This record gives sequence, C-alpha cells and structure tokens, in this order.
Amino acid sequence: RDRVSTQSTGFTTMSSVIAECLFFPEETKSERDPGPNFLKFQNYLKNAKKSLDVCVYTITDNRLSSVLIDLHKKGVKVRVIADDEKVKDNGSDILEFEKAGIPCKTDKGIVGSIHMHHKFVVIDGNILLNGSFNWTKGACFNNRENIVVTNNPAFVKPFLDEFEKLWNLYNMYN
Repeated sequence: RDRVSTQSTGFTTMSSVIAECLFFPEETKSERDPGPNFLKFQNYLKNAKKSLDVCVYTITDNRLSSVLIDLHKKGVKVRVIADDEKVKDNGSDILEFEKAGIPCKTDKGIVGSIHMHHKFVVIDGNILLNGSFNWTKGACFNNRENIVVTNNPAFVKPFLDEFEKLWNLYNMYN
C-alpha cells in the first residue's frame, strides 16, 4: 500500500506517493532565514539526478537560479522555458543560465503568442511541482502563493507533454 510523504529531505522511494502543498509567504522575515516550505522547494530541486524541465513565467530569485546552475554543472540536464517579455526584467536570470550553458527558450517571435505564464517544473521525469509561485523573491515574501508537489503519473505526464510541446514550439532566447 502506498504512503503519503511529506518529508523535506528529498525524494521518496518509487513505491511512495508524494502529495504535498507548500504555501507562501511564510513567517520568515529575511532571505537568510528561509522558511520550511522554501527549503522543501529547494530540496526537491537540489535532489534532481537526471533532469529539470523548468517552465516558469519569470525567474529572478538567485537562491533558486543558483540551484539550477549548480545542477547543470554536475551534469543534470536542465532546460528552461520563460516568457520573452520577462527575460528583460531587472534581475531576470535567463541570461545567466545561457552564460552557464543551460538551454533557454521563450515565446519570442511566435505568431499569435500569448504570455507563457506557466509555473511548473518536472524533476527527473517523475515529480511535478506546480502552482501560482513565480520564482521570485516577491512570490516568497509578498504574495499569497502555492506549490503542489506530486509524483502521480496522471498529473506528471500531461505536464511533461506540455513542456515538450512548448520546447518544440518555442525558440532559443538568443
């Protein structure tokens, strides 16, 4: 029988069901003292072994960006999709990803394109983190946000399919 995991130390075994909700903002008052939900979010990312398929409207939180760059340096396949208009925002980390060799695509130049407003990541092809949470400090400290974590294939597969559809549709940023 499956069990539900709410452990914050990384991934559970294949026989375990991951079903977790993370809410923001937390009671923390500073970046140096992140709350337990942010640490859980970071730990899910840090525990990637093979791949991170990141599809988010914007990424400006360096605490998350550094995890992606570190994983890429360790050989984890990291791919990022973001909205082209947010790439130019102050603090956007897309150019840093490109400098590090992480492939990044946007909806730039797509006829009839609407905002790429997703906020999800698929880890190792079998864990989904999805919700309203933009990867910004504002999402952590200033907004009511959420992330749902699951390894249920009924949810993971459609998000993987959506990522691949957008990856094939969109263009490299530069």
